Amino acid sequence: FLLRYPAVAGSQGRVVDTPLATPDILPTLLSLARVRIPKSVEGEDLSRCLRHPHAKDGRAVLYMAVAPFEPREFRKEYRAIRTRQYT
Repeated sequence: FLLRYPAVAGSQGRVVDTPLATPDILPTLLSLARVRIPKSVEGEDLSRCLRHPHAKDGRAVLYMAVAPFEPREFRKEYRAIRTRQYT
């Protein structure tokens, strides 16, 4: 069950175009729920992007699959850098 709901955007939700990586999800959700983020947690708190969706930043993230273990064709090795504007 849900203990806290980070209702920053109300019931409407919000779309932001700031790129994020998987490690950023936990610290962002903890911050939105007003739970202290332990120092051992990796990733960046991106709650400011939800609170101020029109604020611009120069954030870039790396997406990669360097060792795909599934033998299917669509599981090829890749690397990409994503910014607000480019991939």
